[in-house]
Amino acid sequence: MAGANKTGVNNPDPNKPWCSKCRGHTEFTEEEGTRSSSEGSYTVTIRKCVECNKEIYVPYAKKDGFLHMTIMCFAVFIGFYLLLLYISDLSGDESEKEAIGFLIKTLPVICGGSWLYFTISSGLFYLKWKRWATELGWSKSE
Repeated sequence: MAGANKTGVNNPDPNKPWCSKCRGHTEFTEEEGTRSSSEGSYTVTIRKCVECNKEIYVPYAKKDGFLHMTIMCFAVFIGFYLLLLYISDLSGDESEKEAIGFLIKTLPVICGGSWLYFTISSGLFYLKWKRWATELGWSKSE
């Protein structure tokens, strides 16, 4: 199914798909794709730019994904950190305490790495769109 966005290629709209390679709200095609997870499979809509065939995204959707992932990673970090502290108080064996101490020290690296991996593309995509939109006179109040 072809999605049409023939008009307004250079009119910034954070709710319309944007191609970061072509730097515009270009024409796009939509394909149905199937993704699998531990809970089963589900269908997603994949939008691709007609000009360069790169997958394109809606800027505000990517921004929201960035914020949700940041909150989730922070919550997981705090939860695991508190759990490890609680377990270390219950543990009496010295080797167990050393292992838990190691986990407490590596937890920020694990959570930070996960946050970077999952969010950097979303955040950079939105910032790239925002820079482009600002160059064309867009302001957040619009």
